[in-house]
Amino acid sequence: MSERASTLSSCRWISSRPAVNNWLPALRVLLLLFLVIWVSNFLLSNSFGLYEDDYSHISPRMASDPSTLMPILVSNFAVWPQGRPLHFSFPKIFGYIGFSLSGLRGIYVIGALILTLNAFLFYLLLRRLGSESFALLGSFAFCLFPADTTRPFLTHAIGYQPSLTFLLIATHLYLSGLKTASYSVILGALLKPSKRDSLHFLQRRF
Repeated sequence: MSERASTLSSCRWISSRPAVNNWLPALRVLLLLFLVIWVSNFLLSNSFGLYEDDYSHISPRMASDPSTLMPILVSNFAVWPQGRPLHFSFPKIFGYIGFSLSGLRGIYVIGALILTLNAFLFYLLLRRLGSESFALLGSFAFCLFPADTTRPFLTHAIGYQPSLTFLLIATHLYLSGLKTASYSVILGALLKPSKRDSLHFLQRRF
C-alpha cells in the first residue's frame, strides 16, 4: 500500500512540473523584445562609434591584454571610486569581452542583451500585476520610451543598465517572498549609479 502511495505521489509530482510548452510564450516575448530593442536602438550599430564617457570607460580596455584588467578591477573595489565600484568595473569587463568577440559591434550586442534582459524582467513584473496584453504594452513602452535617448550609449547600456537589472531581480525576489535574497541582490544596485534612488527604493519598498 505504501509503495502504491509513493508511486502515485511521484506521478502527481511529475504531472505538476511545468511543461516545456509553457516556456515557449515567454521565449517568444524575449525574442520579440530583443528585436524591438535592436531595431530601435542598434540596427545601425555598424556605423556607431564611441561617445562621451565611452572614451574613458571603455576604449582603454578594448584591445588591452586581459592581465591588465584584473588589477584595475581589484583597485575599483579597494578604492571605491565615487562609491560605485561596479559602475567602473562593468564597462571594462563587458567592453573587453564584446570587443574580443566581434569588435566594437560586439560591445553593442552585449548592451542590447542587457537592455533586453531588463525589458523582459519588467515584462514579468507587469505580468504579475495584469494580463498578457498589459505586460506586453508596458514592456514595449519600457523599450521605446522616447525621453530616454541614452540607450545606445555604451557607458549607459553596459554601465548604468545593470543597476536596473539588480533592482528588477530584487523586486521579483521580494514579491516571491525571498526577502533575504532580495536584500542581497539590491546591494548590486547600491554599488552602481543612482545610489540615492536605490536607497529611496529600499526605504519605500523594503
